[in-house]
Order: sequence, then structure tokens, then C-alpha cells
Amino acid sequence: MICPYCGYKSHVVNSRSHSKQDAVWRRRECIKCLSIWTTDEKYELSTTHRVFEDKTSDFEPFQRDKLFVSILDSLRHRKRRTQEAGAITDTIINKILHDRTAIIKTTKIQELTYKTLRLFDPTAAAVYNATHFN
Repeated sequence: MICPYCGYKSHVVNSRSHSKQDAVWRRRECIKCLSIWTTDEKYELSTTHRVFEDKTSDFEPFQRDKLFVSILDSLRHRKRRTQEAGAITDTIINKILHDRTAIIKTTKIQELTYKTLRLFDPTAAAVYNATHFN
């Protein structure tokens, strides 16, 4: 990584994994100007993971927004649906990342989402079930 101050190369001084998500905290130092800064590095799921659609046998990049919108729609009866949908989306993504596979079937995403919603809000799970499991 290049230094944000002088544009020269940097090296990692310290590195730690985040406990709740697959991300890495790194302390970096510029080789030239000796500036120190911190980065949080996360997977870019649209480039690292592919979704396999069983019905069409197609692959497409993983899209967090698509998952978020489907959860948000299921939580439309709740007052804090946007914040809750974001937290549930992050929970499901963490479960997907812990499987350590780059190809995810849509049915796996649907099952994880349904099970997570069922624990959080049975009504939301029923709405999700009605729209995604035909």
C-alpha cells in the first residue's frame, strides 16, 4: 500500500483479525516519511464470491445489496427495519464467509436467511418464506 501522505511504499507494523467479522486491522508505516496510519481490510464479496443459481445454472457476483433488500422487504412491519436489516445482512454474510467457499448456491443463502430471520422475527421469516420458497 502507498502512503496517503507522501505516496511512497509502506509496510505493516502490526496486524490483528476482527473477532466478529472476517476483516483485518493493520497498522502501517511509510518507509520514506515514517507516517503511521491504520487500515481496516475486508473482503470485496462481489469479486471473491460467486452465487450459483440452481434453476438457470448461471453464476453471478455476490451482491450484498440484493440480500439486504430482500431482508428489508421481510421486515417492513418493523419500526427499525433498516438498521435491523443491515445487522441481519452482516450476520448472514459472516456465516457465508465462515463456510470458506467461493461459490454459494442461492438455496444456501435463502436457507441461512430464513433460519436467521426465524430466530429474530417469526413474522419476517414467514414473509421471506412466502416470497422466496415457491
